[in-house]
Amino acid sequence: MHRKLEAEDFVCHWFRTTIWRRTYEEGLTPIRGARFWPTSSAPEVHPAPDPDQPEGKERQKKKGKNESPVKKKPKALKRIMHCGRCGAPNHNSRFHKKAPQAEPSQSFVSQDESSQA
Repeated sequence: MHRKLEAEDFVCHWFRTTIWRRTYEEGLTPIRGARFWPTSSAPEVHPAPDPDQPEGKERQKKKGKNESPVKKKPKALKRIMHCGRCGAPNHNSRFHKKAPQAEPSQSFVSQDESSQA
């Protein structure tokens, strides 16, 4: 089934060029302000009331560059980290403080030094 569809079939007649030209044929006449608007016997139009919104947590606005920052309270530790080397809490193996290694003893003399003496 091959249908030839035209774009005009899907557009309301109010939006077509012929109606647009007829609307603006005489041009628009500017009105100086609300005092000069034509009056009618129709009731005044009022905006619809705002719908009730579900209550949620209030969002705080983002501070600008020159505004003072909000002091944040420290968050409680949720998980205690343990070191993989020693098993102690509050540090990991990357920040594990190694015990200072003892320097090699001076009593050991290499073969090169003994042959030169």
